[in-house]
Amino acid sequence: MVVITGGEPLLHQSQPGWTTLLDALAARGRRIEVETNGTVLPDTHTLDVVTRFNVSPKLAHSEVPAERRIVPAALSLLALSGKADFKFVCRGPDDVEAAARIAVVHGIPQQSVWIMPEGRTREALSKVSARVAPRALELRLNFTPRLHIDLWGNERGR
Repeated sequence: MVVITGGEPLLHQSQPGWTTLLDALAARGRRIEVETNGTVLPDTHTLDVVTRFNVSPKLAHSEVPAERRIVPAALSLLALSGKADFKFVCRGPDDVEAAARIAVVHGIPQQSVWIMPEGRTREALSKVSARVAPRALELRLNFTPRLHIDLWGNERGR
């Protein structure tokens, strides 16, 4: 498997190297995953060749204006592809509810929604998880911890 990430990878779809890369990976039998924030529509070729989209839309606490962080056409297309999971980083129960509303509005299936607590230390993560996980479970959304923080703290390079 190859994961294409960093910045916003789907911005590179118009570059000739994008199609070359996807086709070369697919020809070698690789699973291709793209990590995206869900603000750029994948083109037809990208939709066909990519195995999975890991979509992380930003919520209001990111302080990114709504029109830049929520692109309805992109979220809806990714949801319709059947190839996407959506991860929302949450600080509290209100964020979980905002994620659930985004999912409903854009046709994102509940089973494709993952709630992840925000936190850079074990202590912060534990506090936020205790506030976020119960609401996620009440809304029948998936909850995922930040395992790398539990294991190594905020250490870089792992």
